[in-house]
Amino acid sequence: MLRVMMLALLCAVAGCQSGGKSQTISWLQTQGMSESSAILLASNKPALRQYLMNRSMASQDDAYCRSLGASVGSDAYVQCRTSVAAARPVNDPPPRPKPVNCTSNVVLGVLKTTCQ
Repeated sequence: MLRVMMLALLCAVAGCQSGGKSQTISWLQTQGMSESSAILLASNKPALRQYLMNRSMASQDDAYCRSLGASVGSDAYVQCRTSVAAARPVNDPPPRPKPVNCTSNVVLGVLKTTCQ
């Protein structure tokens, strides 16, 4: 269910539907965020992407820090969770692939395709 909500939110952020910003603000408020914080976050796409990434990775981060022996609530646990979240790529969309140019020619009755 959380993944469906995350995808819907990402679609709203990307402009897939009208009224996306207001839906994002409403969803953030259902997650316990104040109205002013939700408005601020929904207005900043890179920050919203980072927030969603951190939410989606929370259970994995928790399991990782516990596997290191850190107890929930301890200074070591807080430091672990902070460093794991900070190590993620920040707000940058994945790089676009370089375009590939291909040409096809018939040479002596054989199709030859060359891509650069």
